[in-house]
This record gives sequence, C-alpha cells and structure tokens, in this order.
Amino acid sequence: MLSNVLRLRINTSDDSGPMQRLQVWLNELQTVDNVPYASHFGFTSRAPDGSDSIVMFVGGDRSNGVVLGTNHAESRPRGLVQGESALFNQVGIKIYLSKGGLVIEGAGLPITVNNTPTVTVNAGTKVQMNTPELNVTGKITAGGDITDNASTNGKSMANMRNVYDGHDHPVEGIQGGSATVTSKKPNQQV
Repeated sequence: MLSNVLRLRINTSDDSGPMQRLQVWLNELQTVDNVPYASHFGFTSRAPDGSDSIVMFVGGDRSNGVVLGTNHAESRPRGLVQGESALFNQVGIKIYLSKGGLVIEGAGLPITVNNTPTVTVNAGTKVQMNTPELNVTGKITAGGDITDNASTNGKSMANMRNVYDGHDHPVEGIQGGSATVTSKKPNQQV
C-alpha cells in the first residue's frame, strides 16, 4: 500500500502559472512532475531546489498529489521563542515579529517602499536614523525646530534665524558725535 503523505525533496519548480508546480523526488527510482503547491493566501514563495516538502497523494495515487508545505532548513531562522514569527528568504532578508518588537533585516541589500502616496510613521518618542548621509529629493517641512550639529553646537534653525535677524556690525572709520557706529539690522529677515 502506498503512503498518502510523504516528506519529499524538491528537484525544481515552475512559478509561471496560477499555481506553482513542483517536481518532487520520491526515491532513486521515482520523481513526480507537475505537482501543484497549495500556498497560503496572501503569501507566496519559491523554495530553493533541494528543499524539503510535504506532499499528500489523494488515495495514495502518485499522479494526484499536492504539496502542502516546504522548508529550506539551511536558510530558516533559528532561535525564535514561542509566539514569535519570521518571514524570510534564502539570502537572509527577514521580517522578524519578535516579542521585543518588529525587526527588518535587509541582509546588506536595499529596502524600497514603492507606489504609495503617503508613508506615515507614528512614534511616541522619536524616530532614530543611524546613517552617515540622508538624502531627500523634495522639500522638508517640520512642525518643530530643526537642530543641526546637535552633538557639537546644538543650535536650532529658529535660533540661527533670530541671531541673524537681530545682528548688526560695527562700522569702521566713523567719527564720534551723531554718526551711527553700528549698521542697521538686515532689511531682509530670514
């Protein structure tokens, strides 16, 4: 009697149709082609060749199977505690839903957010960006003060505007009396 559920190896896969199709290796004598993979709605993946799979053969019929799950042991994240989850790929990119918070690991590759009119980040305390350079192609609008060189001089742009708008210069070569000794305040305020 043939077993209905088997753990098999994936030889190759085809992701061009509405359902992914796999070739699975049963043993040295038998492979089965064109086995559909029933993935979960909203999630899709293409397991690397050589991955493990669980295949159910309806009524033990090796021509009527469906892959129920796949696993690539070499790239699966380890060390999760109960209640944690991770979405990952073979090169190490990972979205980790840990008990301590959400962690996105880019594996040294770029992360891109596309095709959205607005991205909103709601943080109760602050947003920290640790990067040597930040590039913005459009305008920047801030509802509060902007501080530059915060670790060295900690001056806000509002403070710099106040200093500029209120500054004057001593004028050299003016004789005492009713002459003005300093320049007037700038007529173009910042």
